[in-house]
Amino acid sequence: MASPRLSALDGPRFAALRDLTDQLARTSHGHAEHDRFRAVTRRRVRGPASSDLAGETILVTGGTGCIGTALLTQLAAAPHRRIVSLSRGLTRSRRPVPGVEYARVDVRSAEEIGEAFRRFRPDAVFHLAAVRDPGAAEREVRRTVETNVFGSRNVFRAAEEVRARRLVFASTGKAVRYFTRDVYAATKKLGESLLSEVNLPVTSAVRFTHVVDNSLILGKLRQWCEGGTIRLHSPDIAFHGQSALESAQLMVAAAERSGQLTLRNLEWPFSLLDLALGVRAEAGSSAPIYFCGYEAGYEAGVHRASYDPATAGDAGPLINALESYSCEPILAEQANRISVRGRQSEAVKVRIAELASACADGAPDDRLRRVLGEAGWSALRACLHSAPPDDLQRFGSFVASAHPGEVADPDHALVDDVIAEAVRPGGLAAGG
Repeated sequence: MASPRLSALDGPRFAALRDLTDQLARTSHGHAEHDRFRAVTRRRVRGPASSDLAGETILVTGGTGCIGTALLTQLAAAPHRRIVSLSRGLTRSRRPVPGVEYARVDVRSAEEIGEAFRRFRPDAVFHLAAVRDPGAAEREVRRTVETNVFGSRNVFRAAEEVRARRLVFASTGKAVRYFTRDVYAATKKLGESLLSEVNLPVTSAVRFTHVVDNSLILGKLRQWCEGGTIRLHSPDIAFHGQSALESAQLMVAAAERSGQLTLRNLEWPFSLLDLALGVRAEAGSSAPIYFCGYEAGYEAGVHRASYDPATAGDAGPLINALESYSCEPILAEQANRISVRGRQSEAVKVRIAELASACADGAPDDRLRRVLGEAGWSALRACLHSAPPDDLQRFGSFVASAHPGEVADPDHALVDDVIAEAVRPGGLAAGG
């Protein structure tokens, strides 16, 4: 009817797709899926999820955002000495939390961040500031690298300088991939790698999936329904969601001890097609649905050995097979923590230095993407190198059995090669 990757639909295609969408809407469960999606905002972690932050000065980057505001609300409800929010674009939140001090600081500036940390001298740091839209990350590669990689490094170094006790980093469920060329996911994976180098009493990361309270997807669907075309990558996309409150509670819990936290049970994933039909019906819209194919920033599928059936049920969808061997349930089995293994390899450090140089030199996006990709391969090798031998052999056997035939995605085939190299005797000896 309409081939993928069209920037716009002509009149006949638009009309034909609108008629087909109307027919589909008459048989869909869109209303139910839309209601289920909105209900996620009421979810919370049951029982206490807070660390003992009494008497501490707490600093939150990105505190004017959706999760940041929820986190500040959680923190302000418990005893504390001082709470400070640092954000680039706003000095006050749209929903300011009483008792919180708001300051305007750009995490991309090491000088601004250093000065703010020396002024407030935080005991606990929660780092949320980031470019979070995968599509925007593909369009603004340098800004995303400077914010998500080097902005994070600036925060981590400043926390070390003032000898903070706790550092919690907001990551993404997209970091579950062994390797990715998507700019947003790749920069967040590098952020996790940078965190492994931080020398503080507690260093933790929290992986979030789609936060429903501030849903990019819902915003785009509503915009398209106002007049235009609803662009979906595929008819069979399903995705998980969580609430801003759950996300904030996990970040507070992550301040207790080092590791990487995720929600264990994200419930049944949402059908993007049914959600789109539900939003369309609520808006009274006649916008057609067009399956446009996967656009930049969004992968068509995960590596086939991402989840080991023997451990996936206990680990949840935001922990990959290799990570799942070290996961433990926490918060009355509502969440999982995995250990953060090893340190950065020299190869990762070299790639990060090269990426910093490329940004400073004003290098074009294609060079930034290339170096970011090379850093991702080095980080994967370092991760495999730091895995316990028994886990690595178990993982290698699982990967081999999960790929009986040809692998369509070239990057997935390269991941297989890196894993095969790692499990050979003496493989990846240098970790790079």
